[in-house]
Amino acid sequence: MYEGHVVGKSFKGVADYAIVPPLGTTFSQTASEVVTYFWLEDCHNQEELVPVMYYHQPITVDQDKKQPSQGCVMAISSYCGVESDFYCVPGFIE
Repeated sequence: MYEGHVVGKSFKGVADYAIVPPLGTTFSQTASEVVTYFWLEDCHNQEELVPVMYYHQPITVDQDKKQPSQGCVMAISSYCGVESDFYCVPGFIE
C-alpha cells in the first residue's frame, strides 16, 4: 500500500500530485501532476498508483460561459466508473 503526505500552504517544494476539483481551481503550490479526485478514487479502488488518464485531469472551462456545453450533442456509452463520472461533472454538462 502506498502512503502519502498532505502538505500545507507553507510547503516550498514540488508536490508529486495536486488534487483539485473536476472543474479545477487556482493554487499557489507547484506540483508535478495536477489531477482530480477521480484519479485518487481510481488509485484507491485499484490499490495502486494508476497512470494519469485524460479523465483524471481537470476540465478547463471559460468561467464567462454559463453553459459551456451549450449547443453540443453527446452520446455516451460503455463508460463506467470514474470515467463515466468525468462526463457528468455538474456545471459542465446539463
